[in-house]
Amino acid sequence: MADNTWAEKMKTYEREVSAIKVPQEPDKTDITRLESQIDTMYSKARFDLARAKAVFERANRLWKDTKTESYLLATGTQKDREAMAVQFARKRKVGDSELTIEDALNIAEERYFFMDAVADTLRAKHNSLVIALGSAKLDKDLTR
Repeated sequence: MADNTWAEKMKTYEREVSAIKVPQEPDKTDITRLESQIDTMYSKARFDLARAKAVFERANRLWKDTKTESYLLATGTQKDREAMAVQFARKRKVGDSELTIEDALNIAEERYFFMDAVADTLRAKHNSLVIALGSAKLDKDLTR
């Protein structure tokens, strides 16, 4: 995914997730609306998280495989070989792109962590809704 497309996706998630506000005392309308918003957004986020995780894991495997391959081809002491392996992996391009493996790994990691944070935030909002609902029910039971 192009950087500008990803940047727009991040802004959209930040805006939409931030717009979900759980009131301290939600009524039935709030609960229905919020549960629907959270469920819709969480479902979308989980799919994007799965994609981001898969890309991150592929980039991480490529990084490790490249380091291992270059380590086996290098000569010198163990430290020299390890240093050469890292340097080689940092310079190696991904396919026909200008992106290095290290750059690809960094981008994939950032996207994966972002989507993980989105999913966590949505779970926290859902938990807040459940707590607010439970609190409202408790207050109602206590005032009887």
